[in-house]
Amino acid sequence: MALLDNPQGPRGRRTGPGLLLALLAAIFVVVVLVSGCSTAAGYVQKGQDIISADNLEEQHDRVIREWRSLTTAADNACAAQAEQDRDPNAPVLVEGPALAYAATYRTVWAEYNARTENIFEAGFVGPLGYPKDIPNFVTGPTPDFCQVSVKLAELKAAAE
Repeated sequence: MALLDNPQGPRGRRTGPGLLLALLAAIFVVVVLVSGCSTAAGYVQKGQDIISADNLEEQHDRVIREWRSLTTAADNACAAQAEQDRDPNAPVLVEGPALAYAATYRTVWAEYNARTENIFEAGFVGPLGYPKDIPNFVTGPTPDFCQVSVKLAELKAAAE
């Protein structure tokens, strides 16, 4: 048997395609392990970011501000409706104030619910004493915002 016919080489070591395949397999395993560790570290870091003091403070601040904006918009719409009901002949240039407050209310309502439902925002770390979800109290073409204000107060009391 000639030296060139021996697949393990002159001293019993593996040579040729077998060595190359073993080397490629080892590199593949190392790459998979490194990327797996990197992915796991990314998840751990994201979890730490969510529960960090800075994020907690930011989410509490935003939920509280949006809640106040929501209740203020509902109260303002209620007052505008009451004023409009008192004087139905009052001139309106573009739109009634109640309609503008209703649009503001709907925008803040959508932002509040989106924030409290998102686990990367206030979903896990929202402040206690505030509702996690606000039902759509504004229905129909002319919703009664005075009733919406009452329902929001009831929701807040139930969350406390």
